[in-house]
Amino acid sequence: MEEERLAGGNLGGAVRAGDTVRKAAKPRTAWVQGLLAWVRERGFPEAPEPLGLDERGREALGFIEGDVPEYPLPPWALTDDALVAVARLLRRLHDASAGYDGAGVVCHNDVAPYNTVYVDGRPVAFIDWDFAAPAPGAWDLAHVAWRFAPLTAGGDVAESARRVRLVCDAYGLQERAGFVETIAARAQWLHDTIRDRAAAGDPGFAAMWSTEHSKQPLRDRAWVLAHAAQLAP
Repeated sequence: MEEERLAGGNLGGAVRAGDTVRKAAKPRTAWVQGLLAWVRERGFPEAPEPLGLDERGREALGFIEGDVPEYPLPPWALTDDALVAVARLLRRLHDASAGYDGAGVVCHNDVAPYNTVYVDGRPVAFIDWDFAAPAPGAWDLAHVAWRFAPLTAGGDVAESARRVRLVCDAYGLQERAGFVETIAARAQWLHDTIRDRAAAGDPGFAAMWSTEHSKQPLRDRAWVLAHAAQLAP
C-alpha cells in the first residue's frame, strides 16, 4: 500500500496508508491502544480507532479526515466557538476515560491545536495520544487554556483572561483556585520533559531542545505568573 508522510509533529515519523495511520510502536503502545478502545466504547468516537500493529510492527490507527492547523494559527482555529467546543470535547473525553486501568481520569496530556482535527472550523477529534496518562482533569484543561487561549508572553492580558474563563466555563470546572498556577506548571513540565528526554538521548527531543520549543514555555510561564491575578478564572 502506498504511504504518504504526514506533515506536522515535532517528533515526526507518522505516515498515512489508505484510511490508516502508521507510526513506530513504543513501550506504551498497547496501553494507549487499550485506552483508545475504552473511550470509543464509552461514547467518545472522537479518538482514532486502534488497529493494533501492522505487518512491520508499527502502531496502526484509523485516519481521521479534517484539518490540523499549523502555526501561525488560522483565524478559524481561534474563534470563541472553536475554543468552547474544544473544552467540551475534553470534558467528554475525561468522562469517557474514567475507570480505565483503575484511573479516575486519563488525560491526553498534549491537547493543542496541532493535535486537534477540525472540520469546517470545529474540532472533531484529538490525535497523537502517546503522552496519555492518569492525572486530574485540570492538568489537561490547563494545557488547553495555555495552547488555545493562547497564553503567550506579550499577549493581551484582558482578552487572555476572558478566554481562560470561557475554557473553564465550557468544561464545567468547579474548583478553580490555583488554576493559573497549574497552567504555569504545565509550561514548566513541557520544558523539563524536552530537557530530560533530550539528555537521555532521544533524537526527536534533542532536536526540540535546541529550538524555541524549549524556550517559549518558560517565557509563557513567566508571563502567566506575572499576570496570575488578572488571569484567574
